[in-house]
Amino acid sequence: MATSVKLSDVFMNVSESVTINRYENGWMVEVSGNDHDDSWQNKKFIFSDLKTVLTFIEEYSKIKLN
Repeated sequence: MATSVKLSDVFMNVSESVTINRYENGWMVEVSGNDHDDSWQNKKFIFSDLKTVLTFIEEYSKIKLN
């Protein structure tokens, strides 16, 4: 069973860029920004399908840029 992570639960603000990697069996999205303790974080998220990646990027676009 997949567990979904809400990006706004991880980051208070995000950097202006993300990295998206496509693999044979899925996708990896790397996001950087400040967490809710104002510490810089760099996180990687793994997805099995493009639809989930697009939903994730839509959520990313709603978080304040740092």
